[in-house]
Amino acid sequence: MESRVREWAWRRGYEVTWFSGSVLRDALREIERMKEEEQLSRALLDEHFSWLSRPEILAQADAETIILAAVPRPARVISFEHSGESHELVLPPTYHGYTELFEAVRDDLQEFLERRMGLRVLQAPLKTLAAWSGLARYGRNNLTYVEGFGSYIQLVGFAADVPLGESVAADSSSRSMLERCRKCRACIKACPVGAISDQRFLLYADRCLTFHSELDGDLPASFATLPRRCIVGCMACQESCPENRGRLRIEPLGERFTEEDTAVILGEAEDTRPSQVLIDRVSRLKSSELQLTSEGPSRSFRRNLAAVLRHSDRTSAHNLGKVS
Repeated sequence: MESRVREWAWRRGYEVTWFSGSVLRDALREIERMKEEEQLSRALLDEHFSWLSRPEILAQADAETIILAAVPRPARVISFEHSGESHELVLPPTYHGYTELFEAVRDDLQEFLERRMGLRVLQAPLKTLAAWSGLARYGRNNLTYVEGFGSYIQLVGFAADVPLGESVAADSSSRSMLERCRKCRACIKACPVGAISDQRFLLYADRCLTFHSELDGDLPASFATLPRRCIVGCMACQESCPENRGRLRIEPLGERFTEEDTAVILGEAEDTRPSQVLIDRVSRLKSSELQLTSEGPSRSFRRNLAAVLRHSDRTSAHNLGKVS
């Protein structure tokens, strides 16, 4: 079974590792320690870590095996017509089909193993587990990097109730930053809001544009005027990182929003009720941050799109990297 999992990963172009479910329990304890020592901001805890205490999450630590895979992901381009111009906006890696990828990879692996191993999608601090197991290392921007892929990846995890050969010896001592980060300051200089510092390793999450772009509240006044081309997220630290040089793939999603579509999303049309055609078009973006119902767009979708279009630098998204 072990060799088959490795073969599967090799054929798909993924990196994979596995370990005992007890490692998840240790990772959760580590996060609790960081919370107690106030190393994590309250906003970050409330938004990204509050769910870790749920009983069903803790129960996953009883799994015989946890499998982690790193899947390369491209950025995506979406076109919006507005004020007589076409804006090619970027949806960074992991913002398209994030949830769907877990299920697709799980089903693919189970099929490859001829259904001899039942897999459950893992809900866990995947970055912590990937760093502890040696699958990934942290960059100074607090993103995880996998050798050969850079940070343009999505981590997916699964729990199984059967052993899978010899597992890696995962523990907190395995965690470390990329060696290049010890002297490099590229992401510190590139961050437009000062969220990355050489004074500490942890990101200042409450300053991060990506963090705020995912929330439904108002953007801080200074963020709302920043020129950018990502409809959610930022990517400034990833684009500037030497570890990522030449590794970003850009793929068009094939979705183009007309002037009328854009006006409806922004609330600028005479009739702001979205048509079913427009609702379906937005749903094909497969992004939890870009939601549209018959009642209208989510607040963050309208707010982010308005901010990006208002201060767009008119730079083509295709100049960011290779378009497939």
